Amino acid sequence: LTRQLQPRLEVSFHAQGRLVGANKAGDSVAIGDIYASTVGYKTMYYNAEEVMGGYAMTGEYEDWMGEELGTAAILIELPSASGNYLQAQLTALWKMISI
Repeated sequence: LTRQLQPRLEVSFHAQGRLVGANKAGDSVAIGDIYASTVGYKTMYYNAEEVMGGYAMTGEYEDWMGEELGTAAILIELPSASGNYLQAQLTALWKMISI
C-alpha cells in the first residue's frame, strides 16, 4: 500500500513521551523540528534508543520508509496512551501541510 500511494511524508503517532523522531530521509528532520517546537516536545533523532530506555529498536516503519523509498517520516510520541491530544497537535499538523 505504501509503495502504491507514494506519500510525500509519513506521520505516526505513538505514546508515550512528548517526543518527535525522524527517519532522516529528505526533510524529515526539518519537519520534525517544526513539529517539536510547535507542540513543545523534545526530539530524538540521533539518540532514540537512549531516550526510550536503552533497548534496541528494530523494524520501525519510519526507518523502512526512508531506507526503501527515500520518503521522509516522523514519529510523534504523545504524552500518554490515553487522552485527546488532537487540539494540541492541530497547529503543528497544519504547518506540515505547507512544507
